[in-house]
Amino acid sequence: MLLLRFLFYLFVAWLAWRLLRQWLTPSTPPKPPPPRRLQGGKVVKCRYCEVHLPEAEAVRDGDDWYCSQQHLQAQRRKR
Repeated sequence: MLLLRFLFYLFVAWLAWRLLRQWLTPSTPPKPPPPRRLQGGKVVKCRYCEVHLPEAEAVRDGDDWYCSQQHLQAQRRKR
């Protein structure tokens, strides 16, 4: 019986602590940072792995785009 009473008081104290903490914290969540914008440019898709990346960071081979020189070489070996 003593153990049950102790657990009950422990639960009441925990509940009071949680309610007090919720009451003291601000109710409005912080604003998320504004989304990052790319500096213009076109987005292209790697022909090998199909990852999208800015055209300025891509490797071009004719009409095809690749995310790295390794994927360009891998595609050439694949042909």
